[in-house]
Order: sequence, then structure tokens, then C-alpha cells
Amino acid sequence: ALLHRQEVILGLRSNPRLSDLVNNLLQVIDFFNQRLDGARAAEAGGSKGGVPGGALAAPQPGASGASGQGGWSVERVLNLVSSSAHYWRPDKLRPFPELRFVYEEEGDAGAFFVPHVWGLVRAHAGWVLGAPTGAAAMQSR
Repeated sequence: ALLHRQEVILGLRSNPRLSDLVNNLLQVIDFFNQRLDGARAAEAGGSKGGVPGGALAAPQPGASGASGQGGWSVERVLNLVSSSAHYWRPDKLRPFPELRFVYEEEGDAGAFFVPHVWGLVRAHAGWVLGAPTGAAAMQSR
């Protein structure tokens, strides 16, 4: 979908928190667009269309998945993207630092964990809490 509608993420480029990530996405999109353009040119001109090593043969006009209007079907594009992925080099992307998260334990952690644990015990132990007389009584199912 991003190959078809790149404008969806272009607007995010102006956000300073997302600009590096968007640039990485655009590099990936550009790589696959170049592969698709090369395959289309090869199909139209009968050459290998600049596809490195000629490893990607352009889909034939009568091949399975071809759309009737001379366009490319989703299946054909997916096959080309899958075969092109073997040539993608991730070293072209800007590396990001490893994310680190810090867990801060609350002063009264039991206020969360005790009800949660009892809820799990009750759900998996087969107990039913019933209060027909107003008092909570545990009954076996």
C-alpha cells in the first residue's frame, strides 16, 4: 500500500520526532519502486531493465495475475517485492539507538497485583463466587 500511496507518510516528514523514521521508510519505498520500474521497463522493452544481475525477470504480459488493463495486479507486485527483498541492504538505513525502558515500582504494588492475581486464580480455578444470602461464599462448579 505504501508503494502505491507514498503521500500518506510524506506529511509525517515534517514532524521532528518522526522525520528520521520517515526517511528510512522512504528509502525502502524508493528501493522497491526502482525495482518495479525496472521490471515494467523490462516488460515494455524486453530488456532486463537495469535490475541488478538480471535476477528478476519481468512478469510476462500473459502471466498469471495480470490485470486486463495492462496494469499490474497485487499478486504480481507482491511477487516482485518478495523476490526483490533478497537484494535489499539494511545498511542504507539510519540506525536508531536501542530503546530502553525503566520500570518504576509503586510504593504499594500490591494494590495492583493482588486483585489481578486473585482474578486470574478465580478465572482458572473453576470457582464461582456467589452471594445468594449477601455473604460471599465460594462454591465448586
